[in-house]
Amino acid sequence: MGNMDAEAAPPSYGSLFGELQSQKSQSNGVIDYTRKATGMCCSKVAGVISIVIGLLCCIAFGLALPIAEIVIGSKFLKDCPSEHYLPIYLIVMGVFSIISGCSGGGSKAANRGEEESEDNKSTLGSCCNGLIGMFLFAWFICGNVWVFKMKECTGSVNPLNTTTDCTFTRNDLYSGTGGYCYGLVYDFVLYETIAKWAVTGVLMVFGCLCCCVMCCAYCCSSKE
Repeated sequence: MGNMDAEAAPPSYGSLFGELQSQKSQSNGVIDYTRKATGMCCSKVAGVISIVIGLLCCIAFGLALPIAEIVIGSKFLKDCPSEHYLPIYLIVMGVFSIISGCSGGGSKAANRGEEESEDNKSTLGSCCNGLIGMFLFAWFICGNVWVFKMKECTGSVNPLNTTTDCTFTRNDLYSGTGGYCYGLVYDFVLYETIAKWAVTGVLMVFGCLCCCVMCCAYCCSSKE
């Protein structure tokens, strides 16, 4: 019975060798086989290259923002005395974002192929990722407080010698004073924060729409 199943089972052509064997049986001579085999190998190589490029692009895109945060925060660490936490905020946010991404990807790779007896490891990894995520959220809120409480002085006004409520200037004339902040640091934190809130809002709206669609579909199906 086992022999009959083995004979009845079709050959596996998922592998490269199986596909080459299939092309050989369907070819009319050596030249035709060479042409088909070359085309098939080229398509396989192109597919692998496209997957690798896609993965590299995803990794580069995911690391671009954290690396930019670390570079800008480190380079201008002492160039925002009016709010010295802004460069530190960028460095810490960049470092922990990379750690979070690497730990998440590493835990998925480590758990692949493991048996259910390894649940304790996956649980520990999930707890660590959750703690890092909670820290990043709390740190993000701190960044919101630091950047949104700052108000730029217009023109050549010195924030230390004014009666207005402006708190800093990006004018290089006051770079040695406590009311100065390098423009790139402030702008980067400000627009990054606004962009993150915008993305969060879009995701929340999309999630609400999906829930509404699912509820409507459930109600319609229950009536039927």
